Amino acid sequence: MRTIPMLFLASLSVACTGPGPDEELPITRLAKGQLSLQTEQQFEVITGQSQFRHFWGRFDQGPAPSLDFTRESAIAVFMGERPTGGHSIHVDSVMHQDDELLVEVVLQAPGPECMTTQAFTQPYEVVSVPVGPLRASFRTRQVVISCE
Repeated sequence: MRTIPMLFLASLSVACTGPGPDEELPITRLAKGQLSLQTEQQFEVITGQSQFRHFWGRFDQGPAPSLDFTRESAIAVFMGERPTGGHSIHVDSVMHQDDELLVEVVLQAPGPECMTTQAFTQPYEVVSVPVGPLRASFRTRQVVISCE
């Protein structure tokens, strides 16, 4: 009889801890686009509702999505202003590593043979992840798209 409660407690503790160190976290995309009005490259972790409302009000993207900040955090990545279309940015992965979040960000640019719109853009993406450490490191990777 003692075995059943102990097994139950062991499985409960595993279920409640979530991803461990060096495990990739699930990512949910909240917003992505080309016109953030953010002219400088910037990466941000948002951990509270009032901080998120203030953040969302900086660029006109409609009503802010609903987040439960006791269970999730938001990560925003801004590429900064680019002179043409064809650029994009996205969060490739997020993982716990050494008591912080390690966020892998991909910066995509069109190759020289690509046709692009001749207009300024400010690519961005906003994602949510399960709540984790407040500190984050962002690592970027540049990718040039070939259009041959």
